[in-house]
Formats: sequence, structure tokens, C-alpha cells
Amino acid sequence: MICDTNMTKDALESLIEYAHLESKKIAIIGVSGPKMKHVPDDLSHVDVLICNLDETQSYFNTQITDLKSLIQLWIDKGIKNIVMTHGKNGSIYYDGKEIGFQKAILIDQEKIKDVTGAGDAFSSAVIHGLIHGDTLKQSVKYGAVSSGLTIQSEFSVNPKLSINLIKKEIKKYENV
Repeated sequence: MICDTNMTKDALESLIEYAHLESKKIAIIGVSGPKMKHVPDDLSHVDVLICNLDETQSYFNTQITDLKSLIQLWIDKGIKNIVMTHGKNGSIYYDGKEIGFQKAILIDQEKIKDVTGAGDAFSSAVIHGLIHGDTLKQSVKYGAVSSGLTIQSEFSVNPKLSINLIKKEIKKYENV
């Protein structure tokens, strides 16, 4: 199950409980700092959380900017897999065992057409990878490439975006 924070706190709590009772996996994707108030306190049955720095700061009501300190706050909540993005500064993730870092795919300014949809492209590629059995590390790489491809499109959803294109493009960034 995949949901975002556009629903009420009660609805999100119910979905988490349902997923737990039915032995289903659940992923939550942040939408904005203010919408993080919809995220419940008990996240111990959440399999995947994808959010950004601002959303994390909002949830924990903190100004901390150190990504390792912030991801530790999520780890302490019991979430199994966490990805926290920080725009051009990349992403930090936790796969249940260790914390990793993924560089952002930096696109030349003149190639950027619109940044709308970059976060959604990132999240969907991460979820796609996880659903298909890839590691969180590899899935976050997919997300980085997917968002890079998206901001080079004049559309919020790049019409050429596919996992095959992402895998082809990822070869250009083998050291990323």
C-alpha cells in the first residue's frame, strides 16, 4: 500500500493498522511540511517512509539540519526503510541495517525546464525498485536518476520516463 500525507491523521493511522493486521507492506510519502501533522506518532508498522528535510523538520518540530541526526529520529520511530531527500544535496537512507547516502544527479542549469514533479518522480522510482526486489540503495539510485530526468522535461511527468530509461541513464552515473 502506498499513501501520502494528504489524508487525515485518523485515516493514515487506520491504513497503517490495516496494513499491519493484514500483513501488507505500507509506504508513506511526504507531501509538504504542514501536511506532516497528519503522520501519526506510532510508525512502528511502516515499511517505507520517503520525505524531505523540511518535512522531517516539521514532523519533529526541529531546526536540526544534520541529515544523520534527523534520520536517526525516524529510525527511533521504528520505520523499516527511510529515505530523506535534500534536493541538490542528495539523499540519506536507512535500509534497516545501515545508513547510506546518495548524491543528487546534478543537471546543468540550462537543461532544467521545470522542477515540478521531481519529488514524485523520485518517490515512484524508489517504490518501483522496492516492489521489484531491488535493494533500497539501488532504488534510491533509481529515484535520483528519475528526478533528474523529470526536471529536464517541460512536463510534471516526463512522458518518456520508464524504468528502462532510468536503467540506461544510471549507467552514465555509475560512480554516483
